[in-house]
Amino acid sequence: MRFRPVAAHLTPMAMTDLVARYCAALDQHLADPLVLVPRVILDFLCIQPFPDGNGRMARLLTLQLLYHFDYAVGRFISLERVGTIERGRGAKGDRVRAEILKRNPPFSISEIQEACPGVSRDKVRLVLRAMKKEGLIAPTSKGRGAKWIGLGQRLPTEE
Repeated sequence: MRFRPVAAHLTPMAMTDLVARYCAALDQHLADPLVLVPRVILDFLCIQPFPDGNGRMARLLTLQLLYHFDYAVGRFISLERVGTIERGRGAKGDRVRAEILKRNPPFSISEIQEACPGVSRDKVRLVLRAMKKEGLIAPTSKGRGAKWIGLGQRLPTEE
């Protein structure tokens, strides 16, 4: 075993000591916060106060400690979350609606769903029904293979 965390019964004492040492270092201006924060996080990770989620908690703690010193790094997000963040209620419906409105040829539910990752087929159908009721789109046929068009569009003619 390469690493052995603090024993469970010693964890509260180790955390109290960690906080006390951090506060003392701040009060005595022993180092810049950009040096102190990573040291606190390393100690936190060595203590392993939780059975699971210590890494996530360490990232949260890092953001909080840096924010305390006006380092607003929480405004930036990791690339792994890009494309999955939604703003407020109805964001998925708005994405589907925008995708439908920019379509020129007849389109299928599957094509809309493909263009809007993370949106369920039921959500696409719900938006289609609402837009049909508003008079913006209409189906060209019925059933599983149905295509839809905007009411300002014409079906391609067969030559």
